[in-house]
Amino acid sequence: MAKAGDDTPAGSRLLTSICVQVARGERPVSLGLSPYRWTDGIEPVPLVALPCADVSAFQIELVAGVAYRVDMCVAAEGGEEQLEELESALPPSLVREGDEEGEQGEDGGGDKRQGEEGDAPVAQGGAGPVIQDGSPPVPARPGFYSVWVGSDSPVRIGDVNTVAKEELSLHVHTVGGRTRPVTAGAWGAVLALRIQPSAAGSVRASVRLPADGLPLACYRLHVIDGETGACTSFAGLSTGGLAFAEGSQGSTLIVDVKAPPGQAMAEVDWAATVLADTEVQVSAVPLEEVSAVEQPYVPNPGFRLFRSCVSCAGGVAVHVACPGAPGAALTLRQLQVDREPEAAGDDRQTSVLRSISGVGCVTLLGLEPPAEGSSAEALIECVIDAPCAISTLHLPTRPVAAQAAPPGEGGQAAEGEAGLVWTMRVVGPAGLTVKEDDSYDKSLAALAASWEAAQAGRAAKAKAAREAYLAQVADRGAAADEDGDEKNGEREGGASAGGKDRSETAEAGGGEAAAVEVSGAAVTVRVGAGAEARLLSAEEREADSRRLQMDVERARAQIAANEARRLAMIESAATAGATQLEAARAARSATAQAATAAKTKCAQLVAAMLPPPLAPAEPEPGKGKKGKK
Repeated sequence: MAKAGDDTPAGSRLLTSICVQVARGERPVSLGLSPYRWTDGIEPVPLVALPCADVSAFQIELVAGVAYRVDMCVAAEGGEEQLEELESALPPSLVREGDEEGEQGEDGGGDKRQGEEGDAPVAQGGAGPVIQDGSPPVPARPGFYSVWVGSDSPVRIGDVNTVAKEELSLHVHTVGGRTRPVTAGAWGAVLALRIQPSAAGSVRASVRLPADGLPLACYRLHVIDGETGACTSFAGLSTGGLAFAEGSQGSTLIVDVKAPPGQAMAEVDWAATVLADTEVQVSAVPLEEVSAVEQPYVPNPGFRLFRSCVSCAGGVAVHVACPGAPGAALTLRQLQVDREPEAAGDDRQTSVLRSISGVGCVTLLGLEPPAEGSSAEALIECVIDAPCAISTLHLPTRPVAAQAAPPGEGGQAAEGEAGLVWTMRVVGPAGLTVKEDDSYDKSLAALAASWEAAQAGRAAKAKAAREAYLAQVADRGAAADEDGDEKNGEREGGASAGGKDRSETAEAGGGEAAAVEVSGAAVTVRVGAGAEARLLSAEEREADSRRLQMDVERARAQIAANEARRLAMIESAATAGATQLEAARAARSATAQAATAAKTKCAQLVAAMLPPPLAPAEPEPGKGKKGKK
């Protein structure tokens, strides 16, 4: 920062000379100069971007009392042409000198040299700072650089943290640690940081990771409020200025990463710098993967993947993905339990506190703390949006075995029989717990127990009946597969020879003919040319007839009940209408009476307040015009 002395008014412009000497390695070096505002979350646009070769110098007007950041950057491989283009586009006001002695010797100058790796910087000059940051990575061939700043006012050169602490009166904290490894193509929360301010103020945090790791676009930085659990995400690895109120419970910073396919993230060192204008406590938070679940989708009416209970600790990250269905529309939400089940077989009544949606995967960071008097655990669940589950993924709502009809009766296995596999990963601080919410299962178990108590042996009888039915279906299907073709041929031969059988033909799907041939005690059903034959026995036809008759009776009873309900609704509506009409008439009569009474009272008040009318005056005799005689 070029800062004027006591006799220089703040805000005035100072002509400043900057000279750079570079003994570079194999790559070119460039210098950047930009205003430094410690609360900025992204790098500012540089005022100067100057390619440096040997010795370079220029003059620029800086504002007194403003901090400026100086960056020395080593160009990436293949950056020679870019630097040449940048150098050719420099304005004439920037003068490049080839002689190192041209700018040495001004009063108030400052010098900063950076030698081989591990050398400590040396700074000289007055009270005003120029912030220098961004020391270049070690090139293939070692090099060094020297920056000299001259001005009429005292100038100070130093690294960002030192100048921010000594000249800008900021509190500077630096912490670090090792990241968690992430496999190729997977998600993971790699580091966490806890910030607790002691008073109201602003805080800025930035995280540094090795430059030779994953691309920056793979990382995301999130800040979770310690009081509300709300999460704010940032582009890049810097938060910018975060405002904290008095008595704040602080925040937790989490960096997560989605590794690209074929490239994993190894365990590497990380460092974070926290600047604040108030006292803060900063500490690294060790993260643990407390839950890693991979399960198939279980059919249910709400297309729910899971419902789990998570202890409400700060810095919780929940990630859900469907690896085999990248188009699955997922909604991950935190629920609040409004009421526990009142009767056996009922589920909890809940409302949504917070939700987030995604396609293919979804991540929820931070949980809202529980209300006073409620459970210390948060209830989270993930569901698939119904339109996507029905039209795109074709997921069933009931178990496939329960939906499938017996073989040969026109039944088909439900779509989605292969199932959908989902994964859930929960990462958080030590002590975090995750468990499945089994409240509904317990409610169903209580309902089954009540049935068993009311009718002893009910469960065993139901199980035996189901197993017998499944065995019968399996045997019937096997028998149909073995001798279906033989019996079918016999029935067709008898029908064509005797000519006494009845045949009915209808149009089947795809324009194929469907024929039903009745012969003796069996029925043969043929669909299309290549379909398998299905033989119905007399007992099966009788059972079908009984089922059909029962369906008809139920339909008639339902129609009768609907008609009775309709008549009752009509009668109720008529009664309610008559009651409302009488009430309206009574209200109208009462209103008319009240209006008449008010009018009468008004007339009485007017008569009482006005004076009585004057009597007409009689003419006195002898006055007035005299008549002509």
